[in-house]
Amino acid sequence: MDKTTHLLSPVYRVTLASMNSGTTTTTTTTSSGGASFFAGTLFNDHPMIAFLICFIVSLLILATLIGNAMVCLAIFMVRKLKSQPANLLLISLAMADLGVGFCVMPIALINVVEDKWILGDAICRFWTSADLTLCTASILNLCMISVDRYLVVTRPLRYSAIRTRRRILFYIAIVWIGALLVSTAPLIVLPWNRIEKTCQVSH
Repeated sequence: MDKTTHLLSPVYRVTLASMNSGTTTTTTTTSSGGASFFAGTLFNDHPMIAFLICFIVSLLILATLIGNAMVCLAIFMVRKLKSQPANLLLISLAMADLGVGFCVMPIALINVVEDKWILGDAICRFWTSADLTLCTASILNLCMISVDRYLVVTRPLRYSAIRTRRRILFYIAIVWIGALLVSTAPLIVLPWNRIEKTCQVSH
């Protein structure tokens, strides 16, 4: 009996020992990593919800790309709009939003549908940097447009004389330099400790 018990698996030995002692033991074994390996994506778990999310986000991406492209085309093609330097701020805002629709939103859709990060470290760094840069640039462009409109209303004669194309380009340079500083600072200063199958900015 001892030799036979020695050759049996550990689960059988525990069971035999429990039976000999007069107690009942239930042993549950799971395969290591099996559950996580076969975990389904959103399409497998909730296909209708995943399809609805893809449809709505795809419409938002198309609207973002088409709408901002039309803004840029209108300013470049209409001579009256092109001659006004302040409209360069609108072009800068539209370019930032175009970048969000082209670089950020499609990757975010993949991340939501897959329910985990599958695109690797390089694309994760690109995605988080682009997200921070473009969203910050969009916000700063709106702030700069607000300041420009405020000065036009409160100091119409004085500010209109100095509201040149060079000054507006200087405003745009401040916007994008500030956005780049905000996006690159976490990557340079903070360590890149990424949790497996996730992608987020270190903070």
